[in-house]
Amino acid sequence: MADAFHTVTWRALPVWMVAVALLLYGADAPLASLVLFWPAALLVLVLVLRGRPAPTAWELAAGFCLAAAALLHVLTQRWPSAAPEMAALCLSAGLLFAVPRLARTRRAITRLIDLILILAGLIGLAAFLDFVIDPSTQWGRPRPFHAGRLSAPFLSANTAATFYGAILIFAGARLLEAMRRDVPASSNSDRFGERARSLLVPVSVLLVCGTDLFLSASRAGISLAMTGLLALLVWDSLSHWRGRPGEKGARQAWVPTVFVGLSGLVFLMSGTLYASRLEAGLLDLADRTSAYAAYWDALRLRPLFGDGLGSFAFTNDVIATAEQAAVLQDQGAAHNVLLQWGLQTGLVGTTVMLTFLAAMMEGVRRGLSRRRRQRTQLRAVLVVALFMAGHGMVDYALEIPAMSALLAVWLGLGRAILWRPRGG
Repeated sequence: MADAFHTVTWRALPVWMVAVALLLYGADAPLASLVLFWPAALLVLVLVLRGRPAPTAWELAAGFCLAAAALLHVLTQRWPSAAPEMAALCLSAGLLFAVPRLARTRRAITRLIDLILILAGLIGLAAFLDFVIDPSTQWGRPRPFHAGRLSAPFLSANTAATFYGAILIFAGARLLEAMRRDVPASSNSDRFGERARSLLVPVSVLLVCGTDLFLSASRAGISLAMTGLLALLVWDSLSHWRGRPGEKGARQAWVPTVFVGLSGLVFLMSGTLYASRLEAGLLDLADRTSAYAAYWDALRLRPLFGDGLGSFAFTNDVIATAEQAAVLQDQGAAHNVLLQWGLQTGLVGTTVMLTFLAAMMEGVRRGLSRRRRQRTQLRAVLVVALFMAGHGMVDYALEIPAMSALLAVWLGLGRAILWRPRGG
């Protein structure tokens, strides 16, 4: 009991920080990022002073890059506008540093994942009820945009799709593990009860967040999330059957059937809105193309270091012309995370960011060959990271501090699995 309490308090501090950020509309307001930065910084300081384990070479390099970026913004007198973005970036880096040092055992990692799923399921349930009561409002206030689409706990329905899609994929991973786990019991009734308890959280979260995902009506978000869930199912099932051939693999061949049934149920409950938006899929393609061309031209003006963190709104106003001003001002974002990073940090900053992300994902991929347990969770980390990056190519969810922090927590859990001592 004491260990479980410790897991959901001290070890779960990064998860609670992300939960607070989610409830603050994704912590997109500058003040929210600045406030959340300080507890993350204090947590990192405590862990560094504990010294177990010492910072890795990659972590020291990341810290140096963050310090260099901060110094560059100060020297170029861009710090006032850059501070909120810098705080959000440091928040994500701090959580990525903290998670593998707080979750050191298999049980702690699994409990943190379940805690994330439960909190996300509760947020999703509240968002669903709020949307059903009145689709034109959010938490009792008129929606600023995306009327008729579920967007809570964010202002953008597309960001909500990224959030619920990531949770859906990880809930699918936990469902796969629960269905394949042997349940020893003294009788069939005990075995059934234990099996039902192990399925309760992943099935409930999958249904709630899957419904919210479709109600967001994000064409790219839904398509990529369902593709990611299918890819995880196929990848994990093939690996499982290849590693455990024979009777046990044949007995668990019903796993895909369960996933297809749950996906069909979710679509029947909330897929009509998504289907209606697919019919109008090409209507805004011209606007996006016009915006991408304008941002690409702007990137070529300052290709190396960009205009500085927090400068996107300024750049967006400066490059607007009479032909595409309405499009740029209405979107308010590049809808492509690489373009938006490039405009702010240039090719240098974007390359550094992509290098760190690629190195972490490659480390997780290599870890699949070294771990016998929690491999489904490692695969889910990779699929979620690819899903969020893929959706970032057509939207801006990763520019929202809560979403970048959530990605940092997922990657941190992947690192925690790799760092876990054998038998731990």
